[in-house]
Amino acid sequence: MASNWAEKVMVRANVDPELPTLAERVIGLLGLPYPIGCAVIVGLTIGASIIQSGLVFVESSGFLLTLLSSMLLAYSLYAPRFMRKRVLQTEKAIFALLPDGEEEFHALFGRISAYGPSLILFALFWVFIFFSFSSGDPFRFRVDDLSYSLVLSLGVASTLWTYYSSSRGIHKMGAVSLNLRPYFADTLLGLRPIGSLALYLAAAYFAAMGLGVLNTIAFPTALSGYMALGVMILLGLVFFFLPLMRLHRRMLLQKKLERSKIAEKMAGIFRDGNESNEQTEMVRMFRLDMMERRISSIGSWPFDIQILGRLLVLVLSVTTVLLARVIAFYLKIVVPLG
Repeated sequence: MASNWAEKVMVRANVDPELPTLAERVIGLLGLPYPIGCAVIVGLTIGASIIQSGLVFVESSGFLLTLLSSMLLAYSLYAPRFMRKRVLQTEKAIFALLPDGEEEFHALFGRISAYGPSLILFALFWVFIFFSFSSGDPFRFRVDDLSYSLVLSLGVASTLWTYYSSSRGIHKMGAVSLNLRPYFADTLLGLRPIGSLALYLAAAYFAAMGLGVLNTIAFPTALSGYMALGVMILLGLVFFFLPLMRLHRRMLLQKKLERSKIAEKMAGIFRDGNESNEQTEMVRMFRLDMMERRISSIGSWPFDIQILGRLLVLVLSVTTVLLARVIAFYLKIVVPLG
């Protein structure tokens, strides 16, 4: 008994969405409030780039380059914290759906704070970014290239892992015996918090991709950079829709089951009805018809389709700009920055 309890405590200590992500842990070493810590890191990184590259800040192009770089670095560092906090804000709503409550929630979403996978992604991204985007000879040491690639890799790796692990938790929820709400109380069967969470996470992720694409307009970018952004956009779509497929199928199944129950009751009325209680049968049929209408309004996805449309507009916008940049890359078109 004691050993089992100790084992559960150890697992809980390593699997807990309340623990900070890799980016949060690094920023936390400064001992400053998280937004201020992000600003300090970004300021030092951009400062190193300005000093070493001799960028003229007063020129419009220099200001635009600095602004876009700062926005990308700051957002990539803050996005993992935003996504993790969003998962925690949905905790109570998800509790009501899970049979084992808090313990199961931590088991589903605890991998958000796993450092090992984030470190591996960080190393891979740093190698890719440093050797793909460093100016001149990639093997020539430059402080601005090194600092920029380190900070960007930290933010991108943490953002990608937080998004993936959160989506994985949503995917695993689809295999759990959820406590769904009755259709007459909620047309989304109580799954709206999960759908809203998935939409918030995807919006935060694709906002980061959008900033990345905007930076390709300002900075000379290799073809490998465009390919990496394209792959990450595709992964973002996969991580959004694939985890929700189980819940989508469950909602369709629940809708089918409820309709079969109504059809059974309706058949019973026509089969066993008699003239003496015709008025009672009419009332029952009216109620069943109202129930049928309510069942027809059960959603197929755990979110409002209108909100999904806004997300798709964002994704299509980012994808369109990225494709335009790839075309410009092949046609050797240079975009002036003022």
